[in-house]
Amino acid sequence: MPNCWPRAIVHIDGDCFFVACEVAKNPKLKGQPVVVGADRGIACAMSYEAKALGVTRGMPVGWIRKICPNTIILPEDPTSYTLYSRRMYEIVRRYTPEVEEYSIDECFADITGMHRVLHKPYIEIAREIQQTLKSELGLDFSVGLSVNKVLAKIASKKQKPNGFTVIDWPNISDHLQTTTIQSLWGIGSQTARQMFKLGIKTAYDLASKPPAEIFKSFTKPHQEIWHELQGKFIFLLNTKSQPNKSSISKTKTFGATSSDQHFVYSALSANIEGACSKLRKSKLLTGKVSIFLKTQQFEYSHLDFVLPWPTTNPKDILDICHQRFAEVFSKEKKYRATGVTLSDLKPINTETLNLFGEAIRKENNKIIYRHVDLLDHRFGANTIFLASSLSAIKYQKMKDKTSSLKNFLSNKKRHLGLLSLGRVN
Repeated sequence: MPNCWPRAIVHIDGDCFFVACEVAKNPKLKGQPVVVGADRGIACAMSYEAKALGVTRGMPVGWIRKICPNTIILPEDPTSYTLYSRRMYEIVRRYTPEVEEYSIDECFADITGMHRVLHKPYIEIAREIQQTLKSELGLDFSVGLSVNKVLAKIASKKQKPNGFTVIDWPNISDHLQTTTIQSLWGIGSQTARQMFKLGIKTAYDLASKPPAEIFKSFTKPHQEIWHELQGKFIFLLNTKSQPNKSSISKTKTFGATSSDQHFVYSALSANIEGACSKLRKSKLLTGKVSIFLKTQQFEYSHLDFVLPWPTTNPKDILDICHQRFAEVFSKEKKYRATGVTLSDLKPINTETLNLFGEAIRKENNKIIYRHVDLLDHRFGANTIFLASSLSAIKYQKMKDKTSSLKNFLSNKKRHLGLLSLGRVN
């Protein structure tokens, strides 16, 4: 048997992070049903108390106010969340310099060898990280410790909230048997359905498949997940701190595959609008664009181009995409996702204009999008959008409402069942 700790990887995951930050700022909210997302018009995050009432991510704020009138609904406070996130990274770096800032509320830390430096076992180091985060930030974090990133992420999900789970080498199989395939990091819903057809229902089922079957049936990312489920260290940590954005991306997977050129282009248009909205919030301009379409068979077609001038206006990008869309789209293929990456970013105050007419046009566009962003902030994302994005946005809103209603009715049915059992007893 290999050493129980060939590597020691910790995954730290904030529990209801946005809401937890609001509670840390205002302790009177503790124990209350709290929802963040008043400014977007939909629930972006919710406390466990709100979840118990049936509130789910994406549920319209209007529904929440009618169905759960006692819920406290707050606007997002990105500045505060970023500050708490930065402090989280700083605390974790006291224990190891090898930290990957995976998202605003979670990170990976490689503490391999630090037991000699800190004179403590790995389990004690991971536990102390969790306790320090709680005492200094006032937030709960679920922590998982294992031999690689995939297993550490499985561990951190095991006992939410404020959980602490260790998956060492001898006990990997036991934990995989109780991990469903759809909850596995890196496995999307369509891939999970494909795996179900092959009889793969748990992480253990996937790990148990012979190499020949894995390499025949799955792409490289899923092959790498298979390796990590067996305890190998495949996914390296990206430990470069990212204080400045080098690119901005936006992608979306469809609910069902489509070969409809109008719909696929509309989905791309919506992604470009979303990426440009992020661009304006960051006060940046983009000079280079990369778009992709992903097929049902996970094949990618890419189109890269340099813009004639730096911009935050999605129409500047879509004018080129419209002319060149045939280079990436094929009517014979079914597509499952589109995406865009904006790069060659520079501060908005570095913009230079040579033509007076162009200066007037750009100034007018700035005024228009300033009002668009204000309306989106007040009434929720996609309050105003380009006609080219209409089909995709209508589809997404219908999908979100249907999903929210199903989740709400399912939760209510479960609660009524529990009440009925209570009366019988």
